[in-house]
Amino acid sequence: PELEWDQTLAAAKKEGKRIIIGPPGDDVRQFLVGDFTKAFPGIEVDWSGIPGAAVVPKIKAERRAGLYTVDLHIGGTTSIITGLKDIAQPVESLLILPEVKDGKYWLDSKLDYADSEGKFVLMFVAYQRLAAIYNPQLLDAKKAKELSYWDLTKPEFKGKIIMADPRIAGPGQSFALFLYLHPQLGPDFFKALIKNDVLYSRDHRQVVEWVSTGKYSVGLAVDELTLASLRKAGIQNVTNQSRLKEGTYLTAGFGSLMVPQNNPHPNATKVYLNWFLSKKGQAAWVAGAGTPTRRNDVDVSQLDPDYILAPGITYINSSKEDVVQYREKLRDFLLEIQAR
Repeated sequence: PELEWDQTLAAAKKEGKRIIIGPPGDDVRQFLVGDFTKAFPGIEVDWSGIPGAAVVPKIKAERRAGLYTVDLHIGGTTSIITGLKDIAQPVESLLILPEVKDGKYWLDSKLDYADSEGKFVLMFVAYQRLAAIYNPQLLDAKKAKELSYWDLTKPEFKGKIIMADPRIAGPGQSFALFLYLHPQLGPDFFKALIKNDVLYSRDHRQVVEWVSTGKYSVGLAVDELTLASLRKAGIQNVTNQSRLKEGTYLTAGFGSLMVPQNNPHPNATKVYLNWFLSKKGQAAWVAGAGTPTRRNDVDVSQLDPDYILAPGITYINSSKEDVVQYREKLRDFLLEIQAR
């Protein structure tokens, strides 16, 4: 590995810049670009923060035009599996460092993949999705802790819930899949929830801010990167509710990656990828994104404990392809109930 690494590093410095598409946010960019360039000053990183729903059309359009500009995409599994898996190359063949390849450093003693083939879409994050956020001036903390999802369908919550749009790839769709597939909730619950005048929003910042200002008392399917950024900026009146009575689910969030075939800077990509999945790289992710890594040797004690997986709980993993495959059925269902 040392010889291969040295040769790859030398070739990477000749290639120079490498292109990454990742989740938006200044904190993410600062840590994942800044920390890397400090470690490898000869390799420049061009980071584009793009929401998941816009990534697939961009990359597909470029490739139809014969342009191969993207070296690495970091984002949600839904968009990667449904739109980009067919142009992905196996991740394992790009891994060099023993501390990256050895399963003992990872949750469940293995590198875990979202795709059914187990080689194209690597998940480096695993955390408990927040069930909800709420405004403590509008909803009592004790009552929030005792909430069932079914309680959100009652008249007292009519017109008081804002949710990330479940009709597009992102946290809203992952959350909707959890609700749709849950044996105690399912389609009947979702119909009742929507009838309670839930507002769909495609602006993740708006979901958090409108709960903070009291325009809505409860927010569902919150984007954790946005929430962390706003918390650092001092936003008030937003409280987490980690689980409701029916539980919550496990997600990789924006913590999955794929490497396109024929990427323009293959050696620089290997260097970044191996750094990114190392202890230092994943510590940079935790500091910038505020969500737990699957690496078991990275300190996550500074993170919100609501995100940490709880022992003894079996979670639905919304990032796996066998769950993502219900996306089209969910979308048809949402269109059906919206038309009524």
